Amino acid sequence: MWFDGVILLGELYSDAAAIRSDIEVVLNQHGCLLIGEIHMVSPYVSGSGLRHGTIDGNFLRFTVPYETNDAGGDLNFSGLLK
Repeated sequence: MWFDGVILLGELYSDAAAIRSDIEVVLNQHGCLLIGEIHMVSPYVSGSGLRHGTIDGNFLRFTVPYETNDAGGDLNFSGLLK
């Protein structure tokens, strides 16, 4: 699959924190590099912005940095494309 403005819809969830958020990811592919935006909306998690990742065959991976009142961190996403 080649990404050129492809929109992927999904769900972010954390069993440990008991939260869920619908997500929308818009991706453009440049070789193995993915560039795009992610949008998250829920009462517990929200945000959007430019993100970078990689694709290798049908496996994709990208990281979304986040900030809270206490500290920041990264949300790591990975998965297989069908």
